[in-house]
Amino acid sequence: MADVDSVEAGIYAAGCGADIVSTTLAGYTVRDLEVPDTPDIDLVAALVHAAGIPVVAEGRYTRVTEVERAVALGAHAVVVGTAISDPVRLTARFAAALPPRQEFR
Repeated sequence: MADVDSVEAGIYAAGCGADIVSTTLAGYTVRDLEVPDTPDIDLVAALVHAAGIPVVAEGRYTRVTEVERAVALGAHAVVVGTAISDPVRLTARFAAALPPRQEFR
């Protein structure tokens, strides 16, 4: 399995014998000036068509709709990582859904 950040890297990895490519590095390498908040679903679609091997969608998947989109575009699997394993982020999402705190007297 090769972690890649671009279509070119995915094609290269497949040519070198990788059995699977993953978009793990998308948004985290020197070719990216700023890490985006959302997954690189366009890269998933491009790799599915160009790499010729299974593609794992990984990196910043936090919403069910993002996972559904990646699978619809042909992703073999989707890694959700911190979307389910970061207790601080999970707690903040629930806390943000609550009404403002009221003072009791």
